[in-house]
Amino acid sequence: MLQLKRLGSTVIWCLGMMLSLFSLLSTAHAAPTLRYVATSGYNTGIGPLPVINQCTDNTKPCRTVQWAVNRSNSGDEIRVATGVYTGVQAWAGVTQSVYLSKTITIRGGYTTTDWLISNPIKRPTVLDAEGKGRVFYITGKAAPTLEGLRIVNGSASDLRGDPNSAGDPDRNDAGGGIYSHDASPLIVNNVISGNNGCDGCSTYGRGGGIYLFNAPATALISGNLIVNNQAANTILGWGGGVALRESDARVVFNTIAHNQGGTVGDGGGIYILDGSPTIADNLILTNTAGTGVLCNGGGLFARSSTPITIERNLFQDNRALFGTGVISMPSTGGGLYFNGARVSIRDNVFRSNTAATSQAGLGGGLYLSNLAASSRVSGNHVFGNNRASYGVYGDGGGLYLNQSQATVAHNTVFNNIASSSDQGAGGGVYVNGGGGLLHDNVITGNLAMLGAVSDWGYGGGVAISNSVVTLRDNRIVENLANSAPGNASGVGGGLWIYLGAPQIIGNEISGNTSGAGSIGLGGGLYAEETQLTIDRNTIQSNRATGDLSSRGGGVRLNHCTPFTLTNNIVAHNVVSQTGSGVAIVASAGQLAHNTIAANDLGDDVGVSVSSGSQVTLTNNLIANQAVGISQTGAILVMADYTLFDNNGANYNTGVTSAHEVPGPAALTADYHLQSSSNAIDHGTPLIWVTLDVDDDPRLGLPDVGADERVTHVWLPVVLRQ
Repeated sequence: MLQLKRLGSTVIWCLGMMLSLFSLLSTAHAAPTLRYVATSGYNTGIGPLPVINQCTDNTKPCRTVQWAVNRSNSGDEIRVATGVYTGVQAWAGVTQSVYLSKTITIRGGYTTTDWLISNPIKRPTVLDAEGKGRVFYITGKAAPTLEGLRIVNGSASDLRGDPNSAGDPDRNDAGGGIYSHDASPLIVNNVISGNNGCDGCSTYGRGGGIYLFNAPATALISGNLIVNNQAANTILGWGGGVALRESDARVVFNTIAHNQGGTVGDGGGIYILDGSPTIADNLILTNTAGTGVLCNGGGLFARSSTPITIERNLFQDNRALFGTGVISMPSTGGGLYFNGARVSIRDNVFRSNTAATSQAGLGGGLYLSNLAASSRVSGNHVFGNNRASYGVYGDGGGLYLNQSQATVAHNTVFNNIASSSDQGAGGGVYVNGGGGLLHDNVITGNLAMLGAVSDWGYGGGVAISNSVVTLRDNRIVENLANSAPGNASGVGGGLWIYLGAPQIIGNEISGNTSGAGSIGLGGGLYAEETQLTIDRNTIQSNRATGDLSSRGGGVRLNHCTPFTLTNNIVAHNVVSQTGSGVAIVASAGQLAHNTIAANDLGDDVGVSVSSGSQVTLTNNLIANQAVGISQTGAILVMADYTLFDNNGANYNTGVTSAHEVPGPAALTADYHLQSSSNAIDHGTPLIWVTLDVDDDPRLGLPDVGADERVTHVWLPVVLRQ
């Protein structure tokens, strides 16, 4: 019994100590307090003794948000009734409506008769700085929440805030609506409108609507309408809607529309300089980077050495340059500009964006530069009249890829235009330098040049300049290099390639047209001064048409040394003059295991070789041509193990042919071999050719032509009980 009494005393003592501890903790961490603000409220009372309103009685709210903030502790919530709150004050050397250095919540959308339910749409709570200062200034390691507010008419003019490279904050003005330095704000479900980063000031402006500096990944900008803000209305402006500098914030589910960077500007909607933010699920609409000289990133501008994620956004009707620029300084990235090593750009929609309205432009939908091999651009839809330029020359109507090694995969690029009234290249995609991989993309219905009656269009679908890029397993179909009649010229209806050593592997290149004017070269593919590998492609039903000159209905190679054409099907292409299938000019290389058939019009020649070329052909199948192989002024044209079938003439004078394989070719409708074809097992082994057009292995004696007929052996199914 004595032991039980001692045990009971011990338990009671422990419980008492725990209650005392909880009491101390609750004293140290007081419960969050609700505070109330209304336009009808008061901050200090009138009477014989001063009355300081603590804002805690919802029947006696305070008059200003700043007064409530000053009374608040960390964790408190300030509820603000509907109405318009004007006025600014100087605090810690800066001027704004509200100065914040605490982790508190400021929420609008209430009334003085309903403090329970926030409805900011029906009960707008407007914080209006009237152009006299910022609306919000947030500093320190705080994590405040701003929700359900209308943040309008803020101006950061002459307030500085954007550090230079030495960390000096007194360089450029920043953050007209909301300015945050080192904090982690949650900016949720607000309307942020009519703010200026720099309004008539002599410096530069950044972040008309929102500016975050050094914000961690916990910072959030979500569900806001960010509209009609401007970074600077004088000269240089970056980030009309939002500017993130050295920040990892999440920008998600916002509508960012009708914002502008500056006269010379970057990032009409969003501007990012360093950091690893996530930009996802936003509507980025009708923003403009700038109106003169040189501008970049109509919807979004990003330059960072650390990874950035851009996914599931809609970029529509944005413009990098809307005005008069400088011809020698093209504006870039109508929808998106990115310059950096690592980025993930996936599942976005780019529609009707423009790099330049009256001057030179690059990348109507996207301009991407210096991407490393770890970067990936995938699952995007780039379509609906993205345009590099309406005025002077334009390159990359849909996408411009500059000096990059990235993987660009599973995108749809269609109905884009490189240039409207001058030279244009790469209606769908322009690849400049670099390497990387473009695979499994659909590139269709694009136009390199529209309407310029005396200029050139290069690469209706894809233009490649001085690159070692690999194009693999893409559909490049129904693109047009030049749509203008008269003296206009089109080169490379599907692809135009200049310099470099790219590899074109396993693609469908069909239904493309070089042009509608005087000169048309390379209906499917045109290459010049290139060390080129063309392997396992289907090049079919392309057209090279021109009133004065047209060459290479399927393929035209000009001064390409060395080149290889291997395992390709080149069929049903059309030319007005020379080389219905393949036209080779002043080049040296080899054709092996190609099926070249039924190319039409013009000279109706399967392979045309001219102008000092040196070409060897091995294990090719050439059928249904007026002339199989034709040479004019070539140094060497040597064919070996060729199956000629149903040609008017197999070759002309000057072509050497050995070990000819008799027919029949016995081709199927898609130019594969039927079992009766004599091409089967009648080629000569080539150690460097191990696969056919379908990636089937070539074993033993190979078949002649692109297809290696594979006999499938079906094994019986054994059922057991």
